[in-house]
Amino acid sequence: MDNNRFSKSSLEIARANLRVLFDAYVEATGFPVTFASELVADDRAFVYRFKRTGLNFQSFDRVVGRFSWLWPKDAAWPQDVPRVAPVKISEKALTKLREREQQASANSTPNLPGDAEWPSDIPKPGAKLTKKMEAHRG
Repeated sequence: MDNNRFSKSSLEIARANLRVLFDAYVEATGFPVTFASELVADDRAFVYRFKRTGLNFQSFDRVVGRFSWLWPKDAAWPQDVPRVAPVKISEKALTKLREREQQASANSTPNLPGDAEWPSDIPKPGAKLTKKMEAHRG
């Protein structure tokens, strides 16, 4: 029997859509994939587990809905993945997201006026110190 004429199973399609969403979200946000998994599934290992175990429609819809709720406004939703209505992430995940955003803004480089260059003798916030800078620090 020729298996090439059959469509993919619903599970195969769901897994493929989740892989696309995880990849696109990580690329758009810069978050580690395990952090994205924690946000949408309340489970850091979900991103690895769904690829090899069963996946029910309730879990799939919740995760895709949470991606829909979280999706960055300046990033395009993947074209071949149907977008469902947004589902708010859990309070625990929301707290972790806010903490990460605060941490990122605290480590960001301040804007300098005009086209001013960052002074070479002052390390940028979040930058690793060179050995020379470490010597002056102590």
